[in-house]
Amino acid sequence: MDLEILQQIPMKFLSQNRGVALPLALINANTNTLALALMINANAYVLALIINANAYVLALIINANAYVLALIVNTNALALMASVLINPLGPIVSKKLHLFIITLHNIIYIN
Repeated sequence: MDLEILQQIPMKFLSQNRGVALPLALINANTNTLALALMINANAYVLALIINANAYVLALIINANAYVLALIVNTNALALMASVLINPLGPIVSKKLHLFIITLHNIIYIN
């Protein structure tokens, strides 16, 4: 018999036929339990997918930002070195700027 048909049997009939009522109750309970377990597993799976997707996107954003920051720092350091080479103020200023570039480079890449 189809489960939907079994569930529509009147309670009076079920109370008179306890031999039928118990198996029907067990079928109904097991079906509901299975449906609930499937729903919980499906929700947990979807939640895990969402969390993993968000973590992956966050990692991509962090990596992209770190890459852009490294490019900016390298570009600025290169521009600063170029200005030091062209600097007409002499070797003292160039040496101080060179030490500043090395310090800045070490701070950024160590941290």
